[in-house]
Amino acid sequence: MKKDLSKIIEQFVDFLMPELTPYEAAMYMFLLRNSHIKNNSPEIRIGKRTIADKWSQGSRGEKTNYAHVTKLVTGLEEKGCVKIGDVNREGTLYIISLPEEIPIVQEKVSMTQDNEEEDYFTDPNRRKEVLSLNFQVLPGALMNSITSLSVYILNLRNSNFAAL
Repeated sequence: MKKDLSKIIEQFVDFLMPELTPYEAAMYMFLLRNSHIKNNSPEIRIGKRTIADKWSQGSRGEKTNYAHVTKLVTGLEEKGCVKIGDVNREGTLYIISLPEEIPIVQEKVSMTQDNEEEDYFTDPNRRKEVLSLNFQVLPGALMNSITSLSVYILNLRNSNFAAL
């Protein structure tokens, strides 16, 4: 679970948290901790007043109220973080999605995987590709300057910046 927990936190911080308000992020972490992490289950049945008592204090030291909890949980549901189930005497059933299961996170993860840039400095074959670019459309002096600058940068990099 430690490796999974690391991945959960990484995806939460990198992809989900920027999409949530600070209160929604705190509520999501509260629900995640009391479901997946504590009970090893995506489900938790808890009342909104119990959440308000256990969750946090407001900015003026007051406890969070029922209406605020309702607003936050509804916001999380709209963003696909939580599914709200039935209500009974024991509380409301919440099904908490892991970050990797949330559509916003899935979209961002796929975008970052698609947009990974290839490293032209550490890969020798890529360096050759850069140096062999055809600069015929550029004026001769500019082409020579670019080539010289590229060679100079590569030499510096290869010598571990010993020249500096």
